[in-house]
Amino acid sequence: MRILQIEIRSSNEAVISGYVNAVERDSRIMPKGKGATAVRSFVERVRAGTFDKAIKRGTPIELRFNHDKIIGDTTSNLELYEDNIGLYARAIISDTEVIEKAQRGELRGWSFGFISEGESWDKEGELDRRTLEDIDLKEVSILD
Repeated sequence: MRILQIEIRSSNEAVISGYVNAVERDSRIMPKGKGATAVRSFVERVRAGTFDKAIKRGTPIELRFNHDKIIGDTTSNLELYEDNIGLYARAIISDTEVIEKAQRGELRGWSFGFISEGESWDKEGELDRRTLEDIDLKEVSILD
């Protein structure tokens, strides 16, 4: 699975695409809290259909750079869909900072921001597993 594909079309346009997140797969291990409150680590899994449900709500989903700078959304330059692998994104980028980083090979992948609307927790060995079943997908981010 290719996570990030980059096509530089000109000095002011690039197409960046790839899978933001796979469904039905555990994430890397994440801390449960910060500092002294981090009692247990956990993994996160997104149930199949969760991204599709969020996209079909029709609320614009932002495209960001590093979860910070807004560079578009689903009403302009971002296409999102969920397939049997996961959440796929295709974005037409005109932001010069992102294009320059793409040209230098400094982009490393995708991430997403959400609010959980439905989840379950279970324990597997020493880890807790959070399964997201319904989310309000706020943004997808290109990361450097």
